[in-house]
Amino acid sequence: HATTASQDENSDLIQIASRGVGLSGFLHIDVDRDIISVKYYEEVGSLPNGAKSYQQSGSLVIEKKQGTSSSSSEKSILSSGALKIVNGINVLLKFDFEIIAPMSSRPIPSLVKRNEDNEKIGLVASDIDVRGVKCSHAMPNHGQFGQTYDAQVANIGPFNANAIAGENSAYFTASSRFSLYAMGPH
Repeated sequence: HATTASQDENSDLIQIASRGVGLSGFLHIDVDRDIISVKYYEEVGSLPNGAKSYQQSGSLVIEKKQGTSSSSSEKSILSSGALKIVNGINVLLKFDFEIIAPMSSRPIPSLVKRNEDNEKIGLVASDIDVRGVKCSHAMPNHGQFGQTYDAQVANIGPFNANAIAGENSAYFTASSRFSLYAMGPH
């Protein structure tokens, strides 16, 4: 799974799911009297291990503001990046079959470059083997989960070049692959 934040529509409950395999990312949490601040940091750089350079790529802040009466209070919730709160109404995964990009141009957290011995040799994978087929391209996810849930693709037939925008399709064969690394084993 990927790092996500969601809020129950019937309560103030907020859930954060996070993963940081091999310290590829981590959460930093500050709790104060009236503020809870959560920041997500992901590993960046070109070195496979040991560099451990990080950049903030998500934030969630819950602030309780005292009202004018002793019993009233308001809350403010701000979220962005990897911790942007997803809701149960909008689409999480959406592929329009209009663009295929090199995987290296659309990095996915924890999907790292590996050598033949499966050793990590870089932070950004340029390809991945999916059931015996090398996938080196990505199809962007336009849903709420965003780039982390891009599809890794190979051998997908031509898009319908005559279709109007948003109505494209692709041709799949037995050697085609359409995989979501963030969903788990492949």
